[in-house]
Amino acid sequence: MNTRYLPALIPLVAIACFYLVRPRTPVNGGHGGSSAIRSESFTTSARTPEEVAAATAENRKRIEGQLADAASYEMQREIDEAAFAVREPNYRALFSRWGIGEAAANRALSIIKERERQKGIMFVRYLKAEGREGSGKELTLSSEVEGVLAEQELVKLLGENRHRELARLDEKMNHEIATRARLEDD
Repeated sequence: MNTRYLPALIPLVAIACFYLVRPRTPVNGGHGGSSAIRSESFTTSARTPEEVAAATAENRKRIEGQLADAASYEMQREIDEAAFAVREPNYRALFSRWGIGEAAANRALSIIKERERQKGIMFVRYLKAEGREGSGKELTLSSEVEGVLAEQELVKLLGENRHRELARLDEKMNHEIATRARLEDD
């Protein structure tokens, strides 16, 4: 399994949706051993806005279909574990700076890991829903619920101020991952 893009896939469904929206094809038609990816673009001067919207929707459906074919809970678990391995040192550094005990740090990491695992499961379910009406809204709502449940546990464990700082760290890491993914995509 190519792990190059694993850290870019896990943190949030938003990042995964970023990839779903942008039609991508292998450079040189996938020949020449290149694994680089480039975005396809539409020439709006040759098409009406309706045609562009239809072509975009068609490409999105094609890409979602390819992802659904490849998606599995095992693959998502591997992605989640690889992503968590990248993020864990940042969490541990923050917990160390706070001076919280090992048991509290491990409990916080467990809550975060479970939150991301549940979101990963929901994402695979979404991909497998094959465009079922409302599946996107269902995914968004389920992810929000999972986030709120984890937030409540983390606030109880760490306190409101530390939780806010942890949330800022998460946002920073998500932003860095999304930026890195966009740079690799260009």
